[in-house]
Amino acid sequence: MEEAIKISQDSSRDGPSPTSESSKTLSDMLEEEEDDTIHMGNAIMTFYAALIDLLGRCAPEMHLIHAGKGEAIRIRAILRSLIPIEDLVGVISIPFSMPNLAKDGLVVEPDMSAGFCPDHKAAMVLFLDRVYGIEDQNFLLHLLEVGFLPDLRAAASLDTVALSATDMALALNRYLCTAVLPLLTKCAPLFAGTEPFASLIDSLLHTVYRLSKGCCLTKAQRDAIEECLLAVCGKLRPSMMQHLLRRLVFDVPVLNEHTKMPLKLLTNHYERCWKYYCLAGGWGNFGATSDEELHLSRKLFWGIFDALSHKRYDQELFKLALPCLSAVAGALPPDYMESNYMAMMEKQSSMDSEGNFTPQPADTSNVTVSEKLDYFITRYAEHNHEKWCIEKFSNGWSYGDQMCEISKSHTLLKPYKGLSEKDKESYCWTVRESLKTMLSWGWSIERIREGDPANLHSKSRRISQASQLSFEGAPAFSPRPIDMSNVTLSRDMQTMAELLAENYHNIWARKKKMELEAKGGGNHPLLVPYDTLTAKEKSKDREKAQDILKFLQINGYTVSRGVKSQELDTPAIEKRFAYTFLQQLITYVDQAHQHMMEFDLGTRPKGEKIPHEQQIKFFGKVVLPLVDQYFKNHRLYFLSTAIHAISSGGHASNKEKEMVTRTVMKTGLESVKAALRLYFDSAAEDLEKTQENLKLGQFTHSREQPRGVTQIINYTTFALLPILSSLFEHIGQNMFGEDLILDDVQVSCYRILNSLYLLGTNKSIYVERQRPALGKCLAAFSAAFPVAFLEPHINKFNIFSIYNSKAAKDRTALGLPRQVGEVCPLIPNLEKSLEEIMELAESGMRYTQMPHVMEVVLPMLCSYMSHWWEHGPESNPDTADNCCTSPIISKAKAQLLKTHFLPLMDKLKKKAAVVLMDEEHSKAEGRGEMSETELLIMDQFTILVRDLYAFYPLLIRFVDYNRARWLKESNPEAEELFRMVAEVFIFWAKSHNFKREEQNFVVQNEINNMSFLITDTKCKMPKGIVSDQERKKMKRKGDRYSMQTSLIVATLKRLLPVGLNICAPGEQELIALAKNRFNQKDTEDEVREIIRNNLHLQGKLEDPAIRWQMALYRDLPNHCEDTSDPEKTVERVLDIAHVLFHLDQVEHPQRSKKAVWHKLLSKQRKRAVVACFRMAPLYNLPRHRAVNLFLQGYEKSWIEAEEHYFEDKLIEDLAKRGEQEPSEEEEGVKHIDPLHQLIQLFSRTALTEKCKLDEDNLYMAYADIMAKSCHDEEDEDGEEVKSFEEKEMEKQKLLYQQARLHDRGAAQMVLQTISASKGEMGPMVASTLKLGIAILNGGNSTVQQKMLDYLKDKKDVGFFQSLAGLMQSCSVLDLNAFERQNKAEGLGMVTEEGSGKLHYV
Repeated sequence: MEEAIKISQDSSRDGPSPTSESSKTLSDMLEEEEDDTIHMGNAIMTFYAALIDLLGRCAPEMHLIHAGKGEAIRIRAILRSLIPIEDLVGVISIPFSMPNLAKDGLVVEPDMSAGFCPDHKAAMVLFLDRVYGIEDQNFLLHLLEVGFLPDLRAAASLDTVALSATDMALALNRYLCTAVLPLLTKCAPLFAGTEPFASLIDSLLHTVYRLSKGCCLTKAQRDAIEECLLAVCGKLRPSMMQHLLRRLVFDVPVLNEHTKMPLKLLTNHYERCWKYYCLAGGWGNFGATSDEELHLSRKLFWGIFDALSHKRYDQELFKLALPCLSAVAGALPPDYMESNYMAMMEKQSSMDSEGNFTPQPADTSNVTVSEKLDYFITRYAEHNHEKWCIEKFSNGWSYGDQMCEISKSHTLLKPYKGLSEKDKESYCWTVRESLKTMLSWGWSIERIREGDPANLHSKSRRISQASQLSFEGAPAFSPRPIDMSNVTLSRDMQTMAELLAENYHNIWARKKKMELEAKGGGNHPLLVPYDTLTAKEKSKDREKAQDILKFLQINGYTVSRGVKSQELDTPAIEKRFAYTFLQQLITYVDQAHQHMMEFDLGTRPKGEKIPHEQQIKFFGKVVLPLVDQYFKNHRLYFLSTAIHAISSGGHASNKEKEMVTRTVMKTGLESVKAALRLYFDSAAEDLEKTQENLKLGQFTHSREQPRGVTQIINYTTFALLPILSSLFEHIGQNMFGEDLILDDVQVSCYRILNSLYLLGTNKSIYVERQRPALGKCLAAFSAAFPVAFLEPHINKFNIFSIYNSKAAKDRTALGLPRQVGEVCPLIPNLEKSLEEIMELAESGMRYTQMPHVMEVVLPMLCSYMSHWWEHGPESNPDTADNCCTSPIISKAKAQLLKTHFLPLMDKLKKKAAVVLMDEEHSKAEGRGEMSETELLIMDQFTILVRDLYAFYPLLIRFVDYNRARWLKESNPEAEELFRMVAEVFIFWAKSHNFKREEQNFVVQNEINNMSFLITDTKCKMPKGIVSDQERKKMKRKGDRYSMQTSLIVATLKRLLPVGLNICAPGEQELIALAKNRFNQKDTEDEVREIIRNNLHLQGKLEDPAIRWQMALYRDLPNHCEDTSDPEKTVERVLDIAHVLFHLDQVEHPQRSKKAVWHKLLSKQRKRAVVACFRMAPLYNLPRHRAVNLFLQGYEKSWIEAEEHYFEDKLIEDLAKRGEQEPSEEEEGVKHIDPLHQLIQLFSRTALTEKCKLDEDNLYMAYADIMAKSCHDEEDEDGEEVKSFEEKEMEKQKLLYQQARLHDRGAAQMVLQTISASKGEMGPMVASTLKLGIAILNGGNSTVQQKMLDYLKDKKDVGFFQSLAGLMQSCSVLDLNAFERQNKAEGLGMVTEEGSGKLHYV
């Protein structure tokens, strides 16, 4: 390649034009001389690049090599022997000739057709990836440094108005985005642990990010850049992202089209590394974050938040910005305080109101340097002078009496001591200014090692003599600057060096800006904030800053932030991030409240713009979701206190808690208390208003309904009830009711209680749908209210009741009645409510007769009784400690097993037996269609499942509380309960209809079975109030229900220890034997006989486990029963083995055998299938015959007369899905469009052809349409000279049109149709060949690969036989006749005979 590049630089070696010169005029030769010339060097490079590309594509797949396939390994070894990896790296590291601007402003662009171009490198990268692969981190970093990064920098440097559209810029973008960046994405895991190469990685991140903002990138190229940057950043240490974050602080708040990728990057970064930023102890080996990183994160958050508040609503942009804001806010510690020191550093550089850069370096005018540092200043000045001298000497300069650029002589190339005082001061001044800058920031510079300065200086390691150069002309002076390459700075020192470098840049920028203003104006490309510079542009200032800190370190000085700056870092609580965030939220809430008050739908004329539309959308789309996510992330922070800390990240201050309206009635501000009172009072008033409207009957959905009523209904249903439920649940869980619900608030809560109960017990049609929500709200209220409102007679003992804390006069002023029993006159007391429940249970009434009891009263009583049982009787508070904190079932006595649980379980068992027997009789009849008897059986199973799901949750909790006692002491009732539950389980395991109806019941009612199996009081997820997040988690039936989480299975598992406890220790081996026989499909009688024959082995086994069990249970009395009766032992062992066998089938189902009930068809589906067979075909209907005739005429008169490519439009329309939005159940499923369905139909037709390929007019029509949709405009406009950009756009368009077809299987369809032709030529084959040529036009490698893969996988011999037959039937192509035919067509003298012949090659 290097020799070819040299050849390309010699124009004398370029060849002549390959075309005949005699047929061209002189002007044509001058115009086409450049295009027709053969460039020898470029031809050689193109040939080798094409050869290497071909060899790379022949490389075996990596999974074959990993599998140890011998042939694949041999092929790879051969390919590696052909091209060494050193040559590949060498070619990749060759730089390109870049275009530039001449002095007159014209673009000087290299001729890509004559020299080395990016396409040549792309082949090397492909070969390197497929043959060698990159599995070593050091090799990747070396390749990045010498090859990839220089090309990335070159592409980024061409992103200017004048150079971005040049051929080299476009080719570089194409090479990088199709070869380099996908390779870096693939190797992203190798970037983990690259901390020693931080500068290289920082340069990569900045360069790729700068490249992403290119103005001439296609969408696919932008996607490749985004994928690469996200993959690499996802593997880096969080601290390595700091420099990129400094850049994003300036770029992201702009919120333009280039900020979508950074928003995704920030979202992924903060979601991945939130522990690094948020936790005080850091994130494992990554350590803890620094103050500057938190400062940048805070600045990012407020920059994006403020920019969004002024941005016009853009759905896509807001959709990306909201997760980013949530991630950053979730990662920032709520108690992070913005230090005064960081605020001071922030003022160094800023942007003015017009967006212009205004550098503000540190003010050092009032800072003085101590005399103790004078020696250091002198030594460092001497070091800088010697370093400058050695650079000059190495570049060929020498000492001279006069400075001369031509002879390279300089007067200052002499020892530092020989310089004049003025020259020495120029060195010392820069050092002194750097020290002043450090001191102005409050840094301290102290000497930690005492001693002779001269000894320290001589002890410092200098550049070795072997590494020094021999300088001619300076025999008396040999500069020896101190070698500091091995000195490392701590992380804190590196941060200080970065701040110093930024100050150096600001000093230069201010000086440069003043110079330009003195000249009358102008601009400089580096007059931008330091954070927006590339790593290469920062390197000079960064090296200078690190150099002085290293010199201080090796001379015994320490630089640290002193006491002054530490004092500045202890601001007040108001500087916490959470406090500032809450202040902003309160501001936006107040603004939204004002805007909504002004918004009146009734008075606004139609078509008028909504006032404050942007602010309202920002509040609804950003502020509210952000508040929700923020409090979910930092909930523990706001609940923690100094005494009771439940979060490792500190606790919120009282002011912050006041701002979120928490328990502040004792210590809060009066304004906050007033706001709480106002909220509860308004909620009570709204509920009373809803109740009044309900009484007036204004809840109809007629058009004459008053406008205000609809608003109240929607507000109560969708806003007020969920908020009140969540609020009361929070108060009850954290026991805040005794502090919050007092005095005025308690009065409002009494009003809320009355309204909720009256609404819930109302018989209105509207209330039926809202009864579950009202019951839930009442249950939450009962657990939060500090007064036993159902037992007013013991209210006198309650110190929190307003009747004990307020005088009679004050209560009258608040509107309360004299007696506490009159506060809730319509709510029955506890005894009456319990009697109502008992009456309902004993009367056998259905749910429809008294729905309010089940949905409202019962939840309220359960919550009320469990809450007050937990706190103990109010008349005797001392007994509260002796009560268990558990639901009502925990208070049930063990005697309930005999009186309630066993009788009910016996009824359910008998009912299940009857239904199962009916099912068996129905199966025995063997009817073809589902009879009415079977439908009745299904209904019976539904009722049985409903009853079991009503009883089993209580049974599970009851068993959990009493199981330990039953295992210690023999309990016949518990053993009988196990037998009944086991029988129901066996019925369930044998019946497929039983299982199906249980699944339907769980899915239809949206029941969360896991809530019954864990220690949680929430047992059901009521229908209609399931959150969107829960619905997303439960997309399919299998996500909501599985046999492992079935309550029937779970109840048996809870009682299984009781059942196993019935057996003696020696029976364990018999149970295992019987279970194995059941697994082998033995009948019950056969297993019983086997147990009976092996009874003599009981107690005589030598298995250590069995003997250990016998010794363990020998002394338990309940195991000695019935051992004398062999038949009872056999039955007991058989029952337990039967249960364990079916339980094992549930836990470990046979993978190869699918459940039969999945294949069952309902009666309606069977009827639909039969009806399909009986239907008349559509083409026999008169209407469809008329449509067919119309379509034929329409095609001749309109479609065939069209001049534009209607085929392309038709294929594009067919490739689109319908207008319906995909449902949540269809997310993640591949959608099939009409074009895909057509191609699948034609493919299946070709595969089913046995003897001959029949003519299919529909296929030929669509094949011609698909072929014409892949048109190449070069064929039509061949005479028009097009630019490189136009050719590139046409190429991309053709590739898109071809991909639209081959992605849907058109390539496979072509092969299948040719294979089905059996080698016989015909119209079907002609249309197929045209389609194949169209999708392969331009040498589409993707289509070729798909065809090769299909032929390899299917091993279709018929295709090659058909192809051979077609080739034999072709006429020989006469080149002379073909040329004459072309010339005749050009002159318009073609004959019909000549034009009618077709040649297939």
